[in-house]
Formats: sequence, C-alpha cells, structure tokens
Amino acid sequence: EVVYDRTVTLPGVEGARAREFIVEQNGHQRFVLFWYRSYRTEGIPSTPWLHWDHFAGRLTTGRADGALVRVSTPMPDRDVDVARARTRRFAAELVPEIASRWPSADAAH
Repeated sequence: EVVYDRTVTLPGVEGARAREFIVEQNGHQRFVLFWYRSYRTEGIPSTPWLHWDHFAGRLTTGRADGALVRVSTPMPDRDVDVARARTRRFAAELVPEIASRWPSADAAH
C-alpha cells in the first residue's frame, strides 16, 4: 500500500525530478525514491514523461533507451527524515555513476 507519494527534485541534478513514496506491507514501511533516465535526460518523474522522451529521442536520433532507477530503504523506526536523507545521499552518488556507464551515441550505432 502506498502511504505517501510526491514529486521532488532529484539530488545532484538541477531541474531533474524524482518520485518519493512510502510503502507499507504487513506493517513494515520502506521509503522509496525513483525516477527514469534516458540517454538524453536524467530525472524523468513519470511514465508519460518517459514515453514523451522516448518519442522525441526516436525522432531526433533514433534512440529510445531508458531505465527505471529505484532506491529504497527500510523504515523500522518510521523516521521519514532519516530515510529520506539516506536515500537522497545514495541517489546523489548514484546519478553520476549511471551517467558515466550509459552507452554513448557511438556505441549505439
């Protein structure tokens, strides 16, 4: 069950967006931060925007590759601030790692 849901700024990427969720199952909560990434754009917050990015990529370069990035942490103490800080720190480190490993335009052809 989704307990909480909002769109936020993706850490470390100006103008990029992500989604925050708190989900609960069997009395256990997890804090989740997720976004989509394409070869063109980091921080796409929703599936419709990802489809638009894929469409634009196909028109301009013939590429429509993308990925869902999901970072989550358990919340045994239900402390949202601690969970949010932990996931945002990790995401800020993860974003440049993903970008550095993304296939270049040359590799796609």
